[in-house]
Amino acid sequence: MKGHVSIHLGTIDESATFEPQVVIFARNLKPWDDMDKGLLTFNAQPNWAPGDDV
Repeated sequence: MKGHVSIHLGTIDESATFEPQVVIFARNLKPWDDMDKGLLTFNAQPNWAPGDDV
């Protein structure tokens, strides 16, 4: 998405300060991966950008 960057949290030394805002590739979630059910969730990469009306 132009103007946005995806960062894998495993690449950040102090990732605990970040809070998820959206779940992308939810089709790959494992049963033990308890994501917040209130987050906007996509099974694949959406044609969407933060701030768009969804």
